[in-house]
Amino acid sequence: MRRWFSLFFLLFIFLKKAHFSSIQGCLSTSEFVLINEGNSKTVTENFCFCNRNERELYDIICLFGSNSNNLKQTIEAINSSNNTVETISIRNANVSDFILSDGMLSKLAPQLVEFEMSNCRGQTNLNDAFNDLQVLDSIFIENCNLEKIPTSISKLSGLKSLSLSDNKISNISKEDFSNNYMSLEYLNLAGNFISEMDKDSLSSLIRLETLKIGHHNHASKSLMDEISKMENLKAIDFAAIDGLSTINDKFFKKLTNLEELSLAGCSLNSINKTTFQNLPNLRILDLRVNLIENVSTGAFEELKNLTHLSLAGNYLKSFKSDMWSGLEKLKVLDLSFNELKMLNKSSFEKLGKSLKELNLAENKLLNKIDSDSLNGLIMLQKFNASSTSIKNIDSKIFAELASLESVDLSNCKIETIDKEAFSQQDFSLKKLYLNRNKITKLDSSIIEKMEALTDIDLSNNPWLCDKEIRNLKKAIEKKYETAIKFKVEFFLKQSNNTLCNRPYKLENKKIMELEVDKLEDYDSSKDFTTLPPETTTQNIDKITTEPFKIEDITIVTGNSSDELTRPITKDDDDKPIYNINSIIKDNQNTNSGVIPWQGLLIVIFAVATVAILGIIVVKKVRNDLKNQKIHPAVSPNTTTKTQHHPVNLREIDDSNDRRRDSTIQID
Repeated sequence: MRRWFSLFFLLFIFLKKAHFSSIQGCLSTSEFVLINEGNSKTVTENFCFCNRNERELYDIICLFGSNSNNLKQTIEAINSSNNTVETISIRNANVSDFILSDGMLSKLAPQLVEFEMSNCRGQTNLNDAFNDLQVLDSIFIENCNLEKIPTSISKLSGLKSLSLSDNKISNISKEDFSNNYMSLEYLNLAGNFISEMDKDSLSSLIRLETLKIGHHNHASKSLMDEISKMENLKAIDFAAIDGLSTINDKFFKKLTNLEELSLAGCSLNSINKTTFQNLPNLRILDLRVNLIENVSTGAFEELKNLTHLSLAGNYLKSFKSDMWSGLEKLKVLDLSFNELKMLNKSSFEKLGKSLKELNLAENKLLNKIDSDSLNGLIMLQKFNASSTSIKNIDSKIFAELASLESVDLSNCKIETIDKEAFSQQDFSLKKLYLNRNKITKLDSSIIEKMEALTDIDLSNNPWLCDKEIRNLKKAIEKKYETAIKFKVEFFLKQSNNTLCNRPYKLENKKIMELEVDKLEDYDSSKDFTTLPPETTTQNIDKITTEPFKIEDITIVTGNSSDELTRPITKDDDDKPIYNINSIIKDNQNTNSGVIPWQGLLIVIFAVATVAILGIIVVKKVRNDLKNQKIHPAVSPNTTTKTQHHPVNLREIDDSNDRRRDSTIQID
């Protein structure tokens, strides 16, 4: 079952791109039909498929259950039809069944351009797999238990892209890329266990532009030294590399061509002014999920061409506007998942001419945005402060953001929104998310004036459904009418969860289904889930409780010495009489009747049990004697039965060992 499920899943991915192969003896993935569908024309036991690509060449895809014989048959079928194999992809297969030696690929597919093997089971030897493949320029061997780089790779002088990610490689030697130094442009070694590198093993790759080497590899001195000498690198991905808590000030001295740098998931705790020196061409800097608490003023000052900066998932509590000095071209700034508490005046003033996206989401401690904190961001288009503790949105927060197109304030603690809060975005704001807040009212003019609005989410708020909400409902309905009339988009997201909270009689009613003529002014003093109580407790302090006396409600008779008993008088005519002596007597009689019967039942049960056990034992003994399981020597009738059952003893030795081994046999 798992086999067929895997095939279905993988085939679904390829069906959109696959063409019918029209190769005899080789099905395309789109022609493949599962055996249980009963179409004999498309039934196959060969799980290597051939798809014709846009260049009229063929891509071979081998799935789970395939082997090297299947691959060979598929290549031969393509060759027999005078076509050419361009790529081979082996996925989710047991690679122990693939023997790619003796120049098999070079003989059968000499024009092979790309080879992929991924998510392998077992192991295979690829040391000779790629010999003499002159045009092969891309190899991807991922998650295939490789412990060393196959020697055949180093012989490919035209190789441009190589990915060996998620294997078990621990060391890189100079010989691993001895013939690739003039061609290799992309190298992915992430997800291995690399801790050591030979000198010039990587730095000799003079054409390499992209290097991925994070995820469990160790940032050893030899590794970092090699990378620091790779002058032509344009992108380095150190994401989740082990042992990188600080960066040497001279590390980037020769990496002046670097355009993209990822240090996400490392252990950096601070960014100094000298950390990112000599990176004038850097465009993207990813510092997510580190331990950064402090960023020195001017730390990014030399990054004149930086367009994307992420500091998400760190421990920043505050910052000054000078921290952004030098970022003249920054377009996207991500400060989400930090510990910011408030935004001060002109926090982002130095980014005003370029910043288009600002993300402050998941700063749980952020409870206030100063009225002037976003001043100057005239180019800002997207603002996200979701999942913060902001309570109010006043009229000045977005006053200077005339280009704003999307605002996400969902899952905050917002209670009030000024009716002029978005007055400067009447012709720009397209998306507004206010869901999961504490909003009870929203001025309808906010929605009415937004000419460009296409999406709004007001769900999961405690809406007060009084007369005022009819205007909000009408404003939304008007937006729908306008959208239909002018054939533009508008959508109230999660309308089924945009519900009334008060009054109680309308609780959980959908706002868009309310009958506006029946809406009333809200009076909280009259809004109850149940009828108000008829009694009050205003005079409760004046109430006193009289002591309870049993003789006031009944007469207790019995022994005159009892403190509760007294003589009966005329005043006791209407009271019930309880004789203590009669109650005790009844109880004694009841108890005395129970004990004898219980004892008798116990005795009967015990006698019956003993009798049954006795019968069982007697029958057992008789059966054993009959079947000779008990030796006649211990039987009561030994003298009469021994003559019919002669005993043969083995010779008994005097030593303890022989005695221990001696046995008795009954013939």
